[in-house]
Amino acid sequence: MRMRVAAVSGGILPFSFAVGAMWCGLPAVAQHTDLGSKIYKDVSPSVFLLLVKSGDGEFVAQGSGFLISGGRIVTNWHVARKGTVFLDAGALRIPLKTERTDELNDLAILTTSAELSVSPLQLATSEPPPGESVFAIGNPQGLEKTISTGVVSGVREFESRKLLQITNPISPGSSGGPILNDKGEVVGVAVGSLKDGQNLNFAVPVSALAALLRGGVRRPKDAAAIVKEVEALQEETRSIPYSEDPVSAYQRAQSRIRGLWHDAFDAAQNDQQILLQIAEEVIFIDANLRL
Repeated sequence: MRMRVAAVSGGILPFSFAVGAMWCGLPAVAQHTDLGSKIYKDVSPSVFLLLVKSGDGEFVAQGSGFLISGGRIVTNWHVARKGTVFLDAGALRIPLKTERTDELNDLAILTTSAELSVSPLQLATSEPPPGESVFAIGNPQGLEKTISTGVVSGVREFESRKLLQITNPISPGSSGGPILNDKGEVVGVAVGSLKDGQNLNFAVPVSALAALLRGGVRRPKDAAAIVKEVEALQEETRSIPYSEDPVSAYQRAQSRIRGLWHDAFDAAQNDQQILLQIAEEVIFIDANLRL
């Protein structure tokens, strides 16, 4: 996976209080700006614009990627799977090859025969807790090496995977860019936003990337086994009181069920019987959601 601003009582803050608050905050703001400038200077040369060419020879997508040790480039699987990926180096487009992928966590490791002269980014050994500042660098809408600041606003379980919820603004083209801590270390990989949310953005945590680099990738289960798991969870859910609260036990269970159906669909491939069962269940769920 992956919220109201309360009005100030009385309407308007006294002018003297507002000025004092702004004045007291200036050193912290300046310090944060200086840190962002340093991180941008150190990290941005190692963040790349990636272009994807289809089998028809047309460029069909763009995204972001970044260099890590061993001359490898990290991006999202949903970027790499659309065709042949090229690193855009201005007048030169360097073809990349896919070395390994983690489809569940939406990660891909790419390689190139070209020698890249920039420094690889370092991976953090732990993930930041909620409230900690993070920086995102990527290519939203093709605007190269855009930096944005934010905080980790939560750690979520979404469609059977762990995600960092972040407040950094990201857009199409940001996918695959690094999310960095205040040391310039990679703590996550930008992956997407909730379609109907406002500034509800997400990153794959660095632990999933580290696992992919070690070769310890979680694979989707057998489709039939996932269906049995869904059925057991649906039975348990019947005893949970209905609630529209997104953090309620009921809604968490429903989110888990939807994620498992997604996994089952990926694992089913050409199993027509399983695909039909999944389609029937998803139609039933959608119909209930529209009530």
